[in-house]
Amino acid sequence: MPAPSVSVVVPTLNEELCIGWVLENMPEWVSEVVLVDGLSTDHTEMHRFVDALKLGADFVKGSRHLESGGSADLTRLRSTGNLTLVKLANILYGSSFTDLCYGYCAFWRRHLDALMLTADGFEIETQLVLNAIKAGLEIHEVPSFELERRAGTSNLNAFRDGRRVLRTMFAERISREPQTDSWSV
Repeated sequence: MPAPSVSVVVPTLNEELCIGWVLENMPEWVSEVVLVDGLSTDHTEMHRFVDALKLGADFVKGSRHLESGGSADLTRLRSTGNLTLVKLANILYGSSFTDLCYGYCAFWRRHLDALMLTADGFEIETQLVLNAIKAGLEIHEVPSFELERRAGTSNLNAFRDGRRVLRTMFAERISREPQTDSWSV
């Protein structure tokens, strides 16, 4: 199988002190990098995501809660909120994810329209995953490690953004029922 063309989309928000390091450490096999001004990001190990796509996944999401995953930047409040939200999403959507509010995902470009993305805040992470479920995409979860923030402070507000995630979960549930149960770890 020939190597796939890999596009890396890096959402950013006030990350000017970090972005240079991210770009300098991009693997050579990445075909293109797209910087999107407006959201925030951290560094991860991308090869696991690309490998999962090559093995048949349509959509791959990172998890800080799988073996060899983790975080050097996750506060107790954010961790508790994320675990609560992922349990609710698993109940509402019939999934078994270990991490929900983590924006490291990879998917084939051909599935972009099926993801029907409209969010403009941290809830984009939830919308990506839930719309992938509803579109019937083959979803794999892989371990990912979130490094400590290199500069600046997080733009996440746990309570405000947690409410946005909840609204997204319920709005997406109402808007279109899932087509299949097609996720795996």
